[in-house]
Order: sequence, then structure tokens, then C-alpha cells
Amino acid sequence: MTQYYAVPSTESIDGALVRSSSSPSLKKEEYAFDNEPFSCCASKKWFFTYFNGVAALFHLSLLLATVFVTCSSDAGCKGPAVHTYYTDLLYKEATQTSGMDLVPIYEKNPNPLYLVSLPIAFFSLSFLAHCIIMYLAGWTNVYRDWLLTCQQPIRWIEYSARKHTSLSGSNRCL
Repeated sequence: MTQYYAVPSTESIDGALVRSSSSPSLKKEEYAFDNEPFSCCASKKWFFTYFNGVAALFHLSLLLATVFVTCSSDAGCKGPAVHTYYTDLLYKEATQTSGMDLVPIYEKNPNPLYLVSLPIAFFSLSFLAHCIIMYLAGWTNVYRDWLLTCQQPIRWIEYSARKHTSLSGSNRCL
């Protein structure tokens, strides 16, 4: 299967698609990514592998600290809970004396939101994402190909999954 990359080279016009097998500039970038020294590491490949490993360990330590501190508190492993409410709107039809009306009905969510679950989910997802990136950067060429084409799909997936951990829990799904 032929892959195409959007990279500027002598064979493209303003970054148009270039066939990877005939692009000398792309081959040079791939070689540099895998072999040329970068910062404190042997190459960019190992730089991304090493620092994603460091970030994974950092998020794992925050996860373990959060669980330890929460479980050693007086509230127990569940931690503090917040009871949320949701609003239903009741439609009342118009009568001869009044127009139509929307009446709010506030109902308590039966499932409380345990606040400690939010940072635990956040740190778990971050740890998992860094481990995946560390694997893709160090032992496959997938991450290199994504970076050379200015893409970060793993980050997009991580951020879209993690955004729910910052919600207040005021909807029915929680």
C-alpha cells in the first residue's frame, strides 16, 4: 500500500501530497528522527520514548498518591460526595387565560458524584496515554510517521476521553 505524506519538498507544490518512496526529504527526516542525537538522548525517537515514560511514571505516582491519601482519610476510599440535580421542563399548553408555559422541575440525581473519582480517572487516562505513546515512539514507526506529518491522534483520543473527567456531573449520565 502506497502512503502519502503532506510534507514540503522539491517534489511538491506548497506541501502537496508526496509519494513517500520518492521523497528524499522525508527519508532524511525519518533517518534524523531515528538516528541523529537530540538534546540529552541518542535520537528524537528515544527522546520521545524516555520523556513519555517519565510522564507516565509521574501520572502513576499522582494516581497512587490520590488513592492512598483518599483511602487513609476519615471519609474512606469513596471520599467526599456531591449530590447533583438535573432539570426537566414540563410543558403546559396554552389556555384561554394564559399562554403556554415551561415549568422547571428539579430532581435529585440518585447517584452522588464522588469527587475523588475525577482525579483518579484523569491520572489513569494520562498514564495509559503516555504508555501507549512510549510504546509507539520506541518500538514502532507509527508515532514517527504521525509527527512527521504533524498529527497526534493518540493525544486527540486522550483529550476527548479526559474531558469528561472535568465535567461537574450535573447530567443524568453520572
